[in-house]
Amino acid sequence: MNEWMEGFRYDSLKDNEPARVDYLKIQLASVNQMKEVVLSSIAKADSVLAK
Repeated sequence: MNEWMEGFRYDSLKDNEPARVDYLKIQLASVNQMKEVVLSSIAKADSVLAK
């Protein structure tokens, strides 16, 4: 996650809107994948701690 945060460039392609939209869509997909991994890890930890 930290690697993604360091590599994210919001201002990239600011002069090329279609390419910028494509870049941001790809980044959104990456963020959603990270979200699922984090939530899954939290759920696993909760189930272990509940035992």
